[in-house]
Amino acid sequence: MKAFIKASSIIVIIWFVFLFFKLKAINYGIHPRDLHSLKGIIFAPFIHANLIHIVSNTVPLFVLTFLLALIYKKQWFTIFMLISILAGIMVWLLARGNSMGMPVYHVGASITIFGLITFFITSGIIKRTFRDFIIGLIVGLTYGGALWGVLPTNPYISWEGHLFGAIAGVFVASLYKNAPQKKQKLSY
Repeated sequence: MKAFIKASSIIVIIWFVFLFFKLKAINYGIHPRDLHSLKGIIFAPFIHANLIHIVSNTVPLFVLTFLLALIYKKQWFTIFMLISILAGIMVWLLARGNSMGMPVYHVGASITIFGLITFFITSGIIKRTFRDFIIGLIVGLTYGGALWGVLPTNPYISWEGHLFGAIAGVFVASLYKNAPQKKQKLSY
């Protein structure tokens, strides 16, 4: 129940920002190498450009955050924010700042979603436990196809956010290789 509440709270935050701040929030995203947008490193994952954007991120963000809170009971928020912040820093430093003559603001929970996908897959590989392997396999089979989003196929999508989120997920998984997890009995 606690994992459900934790994951739901993240979803409530992104929807609150979307509904009450609308497009004004975009200016709090990441505009690479712009000192005024350093705040975007924290805020970008909670900001969405339009209804399609937030709807497409809601379910995977909920599922992956729920899984994270369920398994990493005490560290879930630290892992979530570490992935988001590390990816945000890389986006700020290395992503494109302009596209087709317009400034680009990188926003959206997909930065964190891609990080959580690679976090679980990497944990399943490096932890060498049956449970982590199965979780990584299930996440990989369910969301692994999304990893094609790290390729620059659409100028309106922050493939850099996807790529750097994925890199951050791998890095954070290696940091948490030996982290204690909530022990659970599996029931069928």
